[in-house]
Formats: sequence, structure tokens, C-alpha cells
Amino acid sequence: MADKPTCKTCPYWEHYDKDEDVDVGLCRRLSPKTRDMTELSAGTLETVWWPRTADFDWCGEHPEIISQVQEKYNPTEIGRRWIPSKETP
Repeated sequence: MADKPTCKTCPYWEHYDKDEDVDVGLCRRLSPKTRDMTELSAGTLETVWWPRTADFDWCGEHPEIISQVQEKYNPTEIGRRWIPSKETP
């Protein structure tokens, strides 16, 4: 892979701010996580959060990376390695 797809080009990434000349955003690939915030006078406030990433970050969940891996490795061959078929001794 010459150029890895980044968060900036991912459909699950939501840009929301610029931090010291770096675009930052939220990865919304999976559902949010719950987190207990510091105690408030009324008790504990529970809220949700998504991972914060920079636009140049990347991961293996980017749709372009997944399609590149599928092109490089035949899913049928991978399946045979993981789950033996009747033809495989």
C-alpha cells in the first residue's frame, strides 16, 4: 500500500476542530463508550464519548484498507486456512 487511507478520508470520521494546525475529529465507526465524569454537586454525570483522532491517523477499519486487503488476499484462501473444508485433509 503506497498511501494508507487516513481518518480524514474515512466515512466514519467527523471533523470538529483544529488543534495546533492539525485537524481533529471523532471516529464514529463503533457505538460510543460510556464514561463517568468527575463528581458534580448532584452526583456523577454519565456521558458518552467517541475516540478523538487526528486527520493523519489511520486504522484497519477504514473501508479502503479493508478492500485493499481483500484484493490482495483471496477470501476463499483465507477461509480455508481458518475453517477446514471437506476437501482439506
